[in-house]
Amino acid sequence: MPAAEARVQTDRPSRHLVQVCQHFSHRGRHLGDRRPGFLTPDLMNVKWTQTHGVVGFGFGTCTMDAGSGVLTLRAESQSEDNLQRVTDVVARHLGRYGRRDRLTVTWQPVSSSNG
Repeated sequence: MPAAEARVQTDRPSRHLVQVCQHFSHRGRHLGDRRPGFLTPDLMNVKWTQTHGVVGFGFGTCTMDAGSGVLTLRAESQSEDNLQRVTDVVARHLGRYGRRDRLTVTWQPVSSSNG
């Protein structure tokens, strides 16, 4: 299964984890089925605590862990194209919510022997 990881340096890893997970848990609820292909709640499964979160997009997942000074991300999907979708959407949202902290998400491929 294709996978990628990123380690995002931040003084507030838990805050960013919770903020992004809360956003994805509410994503699209006000739109219903009016936008085909949109990330609607029925396609998403989001669970989180202060230190661990999992976002299931329907086309892949992202697992987040808040540690001391770092937010660790792991994206997985059944195809490289969908992995790219997961990494793009997570990086875009984390960048948006973490712009004050100037967060940078740099994904690195994970070899299948490590997964």
